[in-house]
Amino acid sequence: MRYRLKPRRHSCKKRTIWLVGVLCLICSLLLTFYLVDLFAAKRVAERDGPALTEGVTYRTVDGASLAYRRFGSTGTPILMIHGFLGSSHDFSLLWPDLSSDHQVIAVDLIGFGLSDKSTELLFSKQNMARLCAALMAQLGFDRYIVLGHSMGGEVSLHLALTYPDRVEKLILLNSAGWQDLQQGRRMAVPGWFIEYVFQNYLAQRLFFPLTVYNRQIANTENFNRFFFFNDQIPAETLIKLTQDNDSGQLAGRLGEIRQPALLIWGAEDRTIPLAQGEALDEHLPDSQLVVIDQCGHLTFLEKPQQTLEAILAFLAED
Repeated sequence: MRYRLKPRRHSCKKRTIWLVGVLCLICSLLLTFYLVDLFAAKRVAERDGPALTEGVTYRTVDGASLAYRRFGSTGTPILMIHGFLGSSHDFSLLWPDLSSDHQVIAVDLIGFGLSDKSTELLFSKQNMARLCAALMAQLGFDRYIVLGHSMGGEVSLHLALTYPDRVEKLILLNSAGWQDLQQGRRMAVPGWFIEYVFQNYLAQRLFFPLTVYNRQIANTENFNRFFFFNDQIPAETLIKLTQDNDSGQLAGRLGEIRQPALLIWGAEDRTIPLAQGEALDEHLPDSQLVVIDQCGHLTFLEKPQQTLEAILAFLAED
């Protein structure tokens, strides 16, 4: 006896409907990401842009346009250098106290903030340090203190090594420089991924809380200040930044740095863990490490008062 099995048409039909539904859901999510990014960027630019760009000055240094902010009129200058995907505005909570006894120059590194983003530029930390030194020379400063955060800390280390007669002291906040960072490694990433995924408003908004210990600090207002500047970085510039990466190349030369150095670290930093701060402290000849508890990578934002107290005490030392 033979049996003839009929084709399971209903099962195939259900599978097709399920696949179409999944595809529609994915398309809806992608469209949502795109539209939220589009309208959020426009809203942030219109609402926060004027305040975030107030007081910015521009100078052409070796063919590159550098944006910077200047505060105070007396005292030893302090050059402030932000980190990866940061800007000079990052240090806004520190400006008032530091500028009362010092001249403060907060610069936007090439590729970031409001500075030049041309892919014709060399985006190595060494070249960023060279341009910062040239900017300070143009402004008439031959001796100054350097404060750097994260990637800006590694730029500061380059300054101290290359221009030892100009840099008096180093202040390093959650600094890079001991080894290469994940965000700085060479990687073949298509421009569309950087523009529509990496720089997407929702994607960055989800990542931002990982930079702090207290999630309340990662509110929309604080995030929008960072996003305003990051949204202006072309995808091709970010790709060139990874191609020009020279992060971690100073690890073997830290013993040559003779300037007094203050290291400030968030105990719960997930981006550059405290172990790297301890390594820097061990290899710098004249350094001290201040660890701030219940604090992540953005010490100047999450614990501004404790950060200031440590800085002011260090500046008061002979």
